Amino acid sequence: MFAQRLLPAVLLATAFLLLPSCGDMPSTLPSAIGGVDEVIFVEDPRFSNDSLYGRVDERLRAQYGNFIHNEPTFDVLNLDLEAFSKTLTNHRNILLVGILDRESDYNDQIKRMIGQSGQEQVRGGGLFTVQRKNVWAAGQTVHVLVASDYDALDKGLDKAMNDITANIQKAEFAKIRRNMYASGQEEALSRELAEEQNIVLKIPAYYKKHPSSNGAFMWYRRSTVDLTASIMVYSHPYTRELESSPAYAIFVRDSLGRQYERSQIEGAYMTTEKLVRPLQDTVDLNGHFAIRTQSLWRLEHDFMGGPFINYLVYDKANNRIIHLDAYVYAPDITQKRRLVRELEAVLTTFGVPGEGS
Repeated sequence: MFAQRLLPAVLLATAFLLLPSCGDMPSTLPSAIGGVDEVIFVEDPRFSNDSLYGRVDERLRAQYGNFIHNEPTFDVLNLDLEAFSKTLTNHRNILLVGILDRESDYNDQIKRMIGQSGQEQVRGGGLFTVQRKNVWAAGQTVHVLVASDYDALDKGLDKAMNDITANIQKAEFAKIRRNMYASGQEEALSRELAEEQNIVLKIPAYYKKHPSSNGAFMWYRRSTVDLTASIMVYSHPYTRELESSPAYAIFVRDSLGRQYERSQIEGAYMTTEKLVRPLQDTVDLNGHFAIRTQSLWRLEHDFMGGPFINYLVYDKANNRIIHLDAYVYAPDITQKRRLVRELEAVLTTFGVPGEGS
């Protein structure tokens, strides 16, 4: 266990702990349950109507993406300790937030989670986050946010919740990727992409190469009864600084959309939705500088549209720009978050042959 300063100005501390399962737990645990991006928030009844818990809920339910319909980052179920203990102790993601300033059943549960040494640190003053793995179920993580007093929780809550939600999203993303490749990978398509474009990308099972694919542009598509998912991969030599800008990422995907994605209506083509501001940031994509863009697409002169995720990657070693774009059309599926997360799980398998060898 170690303590890390959370807010030095107010002398708060954060400890990130990874503790073993309780000694009295059975040797064989049931598998954890729960849908992807689901979180159980177990509440202390004395804070259920407090603004602090309101801030916890706001962070868990913060809008994901920029969809037309507001979608939360997580699907959250709020339970008191009694209801949780009777029904959902084997859920995959559990959050407890409390203050060790008095005796209660809720605080007894927190004490069991953080152990004696953790209790001593909390009593010394500050705020701590603790992760416990496989407490009641295999594949489970219990997140505990605990403070010595109300002021400490108030001052450190927002940053601590940012850390907790980031950890949950990272773990859930790993599960999403496992699910995406549960049926395997289209090895022939991935091998062809590596050989012809010098790009590593794990194409999931059931995706087919679109007939319009050619040379530096490869297009893959999967259609089911309720959605059509597409992946475009395009590369070209890097010639000027503009080509590594957020505006250029939109320009290229619109150019590809105009050229390739059409409908039955004459003159229709795919473009980025101009009424929604794209969410863009710079990221490290497996060792490469990249601009990540998430927004909405639509067909000009038609009524089709949906979300997309795009990575503009600067491949410095090969002096080129690579565009990785994935989008989905699923008019009968109201919640789009899962679809975008699944497509991003594919794009982030990106690499260049020979890296790391």
